[in-house]
Amino acid sequence: MKVYLTAVLALVVLMVVTAVGYVLGVGETLELRANEELIVIQDPIHPSVGDNVIRRLRIGEALPVLGCEDFKSDFLVRVDLGGGRFGYVGAGKYGLKRSPASIRTFFREPSRLVMTCRGLLLHRTVD
Repeated sequence: MKVYLTAVLALVVLMVVTAVGYVLGVGETLELRANEELIVIQDPIHPSVGDNVIRRLRIGEALPVLGCEDFKSDFLVRVDLGGGRFGYVGAGKYGLKRSPASIRTFFREPSRLVMTCRGLLLHRTVD
């Protein structure tokens, strides 16, 4: 029984270490910085006008990226607006600052870890 419990505990520890290693290896943090005035929309399906525009970013303003979503021929960047709110940035000139995931981010700010943008950014310039 003692050997069985030790083996199960070792397996659980191995699974946790593997999961954390995977997240740290694949995950990253991204920050979107506007190079021109950008609009942030609420719903990616509807046009970028009227009530669907929830914020305007000024040149140099930055927001944390929560993820990326593929929409046919292009993709949208989901950004954190604070207070539990988020929006989408699509067209426009912006830069993405990429930082590797860290143990600190993993435990203190897990929502900042992004794993959905890597494949979509292969052919784009990222700082």
